[in-house]
Amino acid sequence: MTGCALAARPQPASLFAGNDFIAFGAIQALREARMDVPADMSVAVFDDLPPGRVLDPSLTVVSQPAYEIGRRAAELRLERFDGRCP
Repeated sequence: MTGCALAARPQPASLFAGNDFIAFGAIQALREARMDVPADMSVAVFDDLPPGRVLDPSLTVVSQPAYEIGRRAAELRLERFDGRCP
């Protein structure tokens, strides 16, 4: 992902990562390419693990209620097992 963004012309202004760990790798790759994050390219992420809050620079995050998503998915699955849902 980062390699394509670095090769693109014009380069994107930002990258969007699927989780914090991908974002950490993207930031590392950008730094290895001697790019300043966020001045040269910013990184946003769909996650919100605590390490994302202490990274320098801090990540722009879209929080997701992972526990609630998992709980609701289990409820829906159990309802299907019980025949309450199609």
